[in-house]
Amino acid sequence: MAMTGGTAKLVSQGTPPGWTGPVSLYVYYKVESQSIENNQTVLSLGMYVTTPNKWDIGGWTDYNGSYVGTATSGENCKTFDGDIPNFYGTRWLVENQQVTVTHNDDGTKTAIIYWHWGVNSGWPGVMANPSGSFSVPLETIPRASSLTSAADAMLGGKCTVKWAPFSTSFRFRLRFSLGDWSFTTGAIHPNTTYAYTYTGYTIPLETASQIPDDTTATMTVTLYTYSDSGGTAQIGGENSATFAVTVPNSAETQPSVSMGLAPVSSLGAAFSGLYIQGKTKVKATLSASGKYGASIRSYSMRVEGVTLGSGDGYTSGYLSQYGSIPVYGYAEDSRGFTGSAAQNISVIAYSKPMIEVSLCGRCDSNGNLVDTGTYLRIKAKRTYSPVKSGNTQKNFCQIRFRYKAESAASYSAWATILAGSSLASDEIATGALLGGVLSAQSTYLVQVQAIDDVGEAATTTISISTSSVYMHRTKNAMGLGKYVEGENLLDVAWDAHFRGEVRIGDTGMSLKEYIKAVISEGG
Repeated sequence: MAMTGGTAKLVSQGTPPGWTGPVSLYVYYKVESQSIENNQTVLSLGMYVTTPNKWDIGGWTDYNGSYVGTATSGENCKTFDGDIPNFYGTRWLVENQQVTVTHNDDGTKTAIIYWHWGVNSGWPGVMANPSGSFSVPLETIPRASSLTSAADAMLGGKCTVKWAPFSTSFRFRLRFSLGDWSFTTGAIHPNTTYAYTYTGYTIPLETASQIPDDTTATMTVTLYTYSDSGGTAQIGGENSATFAVTVPNSAETQPSVSMGLAPVSSLGAAFSGLYIQGKTKVKATLSASGKYGASIRSYSMRVEGVTLGSGDGYTSGYLSQYGSIPVYGYAEDSRGFTGSAAQNISVIAYSKPMIEVSLCGRCDSNGNLVDTGTYLRIKAKRTYSPVKSGNTQKNFCQIRFRYKAESAASYSAWATILAGSSLASDEIATGALLGGVLSAQSTYLVQVQAIDDVGEAATTTISISTSSVYMHRTKNAMGLGKYVEGENLLDVAWDAHFRGEVRIGDTGMSLKEYIKAVISEGG
């Protein structure tokens, strides 16, 4: 956005051959602010160039080493460079360059603005690195002979007030006031006629009670002048100034927060009071009190990187981590200050159970595996999380099975083959099961399941054919359609139909490619 609200001064102009009008360079200046305290004026400066309507600038060199300011070097000299694209109309070269001008002791000042555009148009006498300066009279700044400054201060810290006494015999008092609170100092004797700085008073932190809903306020300091040594004979009227006071965001001003934590879950009584990974939430009960008049406007909690508020009931999702997990409680007061409390909860590691079935097949009444057996034999292994509280195990896992004829609508009832309380081994190898009820003429589906007290389960479904073992697995081998014979192999009784490619050893060749290669070599 182009600068507005200031004054544009034409500083250079030239008409290229054949043009209907000139190329014009302007310096733009604007008074942004004046400071009585600092006796200074802040100017915003800019430069722009214009051309006649629809006459494009083109073929100019880019501008370098350009500047505008109240000096030709240093902080108040604002340098700039740029490029010259084809354009017509108005193009700003630089905008909003602020410089600070210090006035004379009596508040008067005439600023000299220096400018230079480091461009060469290529036409003799037209915009060939133009530069110059002009004067800008500034509005006189009124000068006070009483208070000269009152520095912004932090509550609980010292304030700084300055003034220039007119006599070494004068005494002074300062009155600080904010809302219903005020304090007046004793008599102050600077004993000088030069600028004097007073830092003898600490604004009490209790003053924050005057602004319970904000962190900043405007405090007034009033200077009284006395002609006697006791500070009782006032001379003339008082002189006042204001300065900002800020409530520090510190332990002394932040809310005091207390927090209670409790696990939330739908687990059984055995798990009461426990935090279990993936199965338990944590709920915070928060209370707080504001300081120096502040009220509490909101609470929140944070756990596992998630912040939760009243809409969440200060309750987390299911805890995804385990171990010592920090939980933070927060309260925000009417000033926007936040107090906190922290506690660690101990979350017990938990994962769903797993089941590994290494044998599920027909057998005779003695447990011997036979293809036409009417009994069932299972070998399975469970893996689960014991969920220990101290040395006490809280979670147990059983292995059970059920079956049905493949054509049947429903399974039998579950039957336990390894109880949850059986801790000597996590593996079970059964004898002959089902009392010979399996028909040699039917195929059966058997489900073997590990289920724990938390309520999670892992299930494997095995098809038991009429005349063979569906699956037989040892540590390093597996049989499909038969019992595996040997180690480190896949032993398959059925015809194999591979719908994808089969690779031969380390050659990386498909079976089809391998056969062609052997034939071509006369193998």
